[in-house]
Amino acid sequence: MKFEVTKESLLNGINAIIGVVERKQSMPILSHLLITLSDRGICITGTDLEVQVDVFIDAKTTGDERITLPGRKLFDICRSLPDGSTISIYGEQGKIKVNSGTSKFSLAPLEPNEFPLMPIGDSLNIINIDSGDFLNLLEKTSFSMANQDVRHYLNGVMLQIKEGKLTAVATDGHRLAVSSCNLAEESSTDFNIIIPRKAVIELQKILVSGNKIQVNAEKNQISVKQDDKNLISKIIEGNFPDHTRVIPVSPTIIVIADRKNLKQSLQRASILSNEKYRGIRININKNQLLISATNPEHEEAEESLEVDFSGDSLEVGFNVSYLIDVLNVIQEDEIALSLVDSSSSCLINGVKNKEEIYVVMPMRL
Repeated sequence: MKFEVTKESLLNGINAIIGVVERKQSMPILSHLLITLSDRGICITGTDLEVQVDVFIDAKTTGDERITLPGRKLFDICRSLPDGSTISIYGEQGKIKVNSGTSKFSLAPLEPNEFPLMPIGDSLNIINIDSGDFLNLLEKTSFSMANQDVRHYLNGVMLQIKEGKLTAVATDGHRLAVSSCNLAEESSTDFNIIIPRKAVIELQKILVSGNKIQVNAEKNQISVKQDDKNLISKIIEGNFPDHTRVIPVSPTIIVIADRKNLKQSLQRASILSNEKYRGIRININKNQLLISATNPEHEEAEESLEVDFSGDSLEVGFNVSYLIDVLNVIQEDEIALSLVDSSSSCLINGVKNKEEIYVVMPMRL
């Protein structure tokens, strides 16, 4: 068994996988990468039993064996070698030799048959979608995912196909993000699945905008394939909450503001907000939005912003970080803030784009 590969190819491949490989595992094999040789090159696989990433790399190979190597050590070795290096990896007397120029390393493999590959299930639906559109859905919603919430179904992004449209939804119970796009190809069946947080993060790392990807929804898992990369993930069991119920219906208060100016005002006011609760107070008057913040040290910040609004005055409190997160992902110059009253959630969206909507719950100050 032997293969030769350039440093850049091997490093890029491992870099796409290393996020699912943990240094400390209850099962030692999970700290290793599985490398499968074929006459076409090598396939490198990493998994944590919840998410699996496979990357195919062109390489000169002899044999069609499988080996395992400690992922972090191999990654660090590759990073330390000079650019343009050729790496030769082969087995010798129960060890795996990694040589490049005058550098020589000897690594201890584990039994490849112990590597826990995730099984391929029965396909429920396969869709082909532009990777840019898919990445955009994740980027516009993933910041609203919960993190280690006891309501496990919130710790991810819900993907839904319905009536030829793919929709991504995420919420942590305090805010909601929804983004949709039309599918060029009609799907065979509608589906509704929840992708776990770690898989969402890894997808954003490994997918490249500009190429088609294939999304395969299965009974208990989802796979996303693009060119030489494939991610398989278990899905979260449970029913995602009906997100349409928290979207304000027929708001009576609509404020149109410049997104950039509002974001900068919020960022400045946030400097003196309470570090724990991050609360800011917003007063809306005729054509003016007043932002104020205080903290336990009795320090104060105040920002005034011109807006398009002609209704009755209103005062409401929000977590400033949630508002800034939304303004970071909206691309339009003008945004709309829509409310029913001072105790209602705030609906935020670009004035022209109705495919992306965001909801932030109010907070008491």
